[in-house]
Amino acid sequence: MLAVGPADHLVRDEALLPCLHDKDAEVRRLCEIALQSRGLRPEHLRLGRLLTHPIATMRLQVLDELNSSADLDPALWLRRLSHDPSPAVRAGALRMMSERANLDLDDRMEQMARGDPSPTVSSLARFYLRESRVQPTRAER
Repeated sequence: MLAVGPADHLVRDEALLPCLHDKDAEVRRLCEIALQSRGLRPEHLRLGRLLTHPIATMRLQVLDELNSSADLDPALWLRRLSHDPSPAVRAGALRMMSERANLDLDDRMEQMARGDPSPTVSSLARFYLRESRVQPTRAER
């Protein structure tokens, strides 16, 4: 952790985030220090912990955090959640993508519609895409 902490060009933040849940308290501590040294603020660390939590219901809490924080880039976090191993988390991310007209995430929604491992999530993606194409754009209103 000490060697890769400052090497953000070699090891991305996303690769370190799961270490925030390591069984070894010292690894968790060093990981947090490494991420802070890269400029991550406390809210990013909190979200990173939620995003990589081993329990899916905890990862779903990222959606609530995105609604309550103006400092975060929701597109970044929603894209990440849309690749979650849990279909429930992917469905939640998909729902929020569809509600945020100001975010251009149609490309990811189309990918999910075509190839999500869950037939339910694929179906939801097709539904949300159809709905977004039926809704008038802001310029048309």
